[in-house]
Amino acid sequence: MLASTIASLVLAYGGETILALFTEDPSIIMIGLPVLWAIVFVEPGRAMNIVLMSSLKSTGDVQFPFIIGIISMWGIAVTLSYILGIHFGLGLLGVWLAQGIDEWLRGCFALNRWLSKPWERFTKAVLN
Repeated sequence: MLASTIASLVLAYGGETILALFTEDPSIIMIGLPVLWAIVFVEPGRAMNIVLMSSLKSTGDVQFPFIIGIISMWGIAVTLSYILGIHFGLGLLGVWLAQGIDEWLRGCFALNRWLSKPWERFTKAVLN
């Protein structure tokens, strides 16, 4: 999570220079800069989500990540993308914020699942 945060901070701080490598259009740069800062919020949550959900899957607890993934991606990411991006007029920034909320929520669910250790029953069944 720390590495993701540092990398995204570096990209956000150098955002104007980086975006200028790809376009000279000021409207694109104006849209892209806030998105790069939103990525600072998204990436640590994504790292937590990926590592913990993969850890749960590796113990044999596959159903939980699958169900939480479907519910959160469709219920949170898609719904909030519409609400933030279209209803509140945030556009691309709203979609990235919705994505970040989804990643953090799934990561927190996975952390709670990992700490409560219901996955131990899967590993015990394999070892016996």
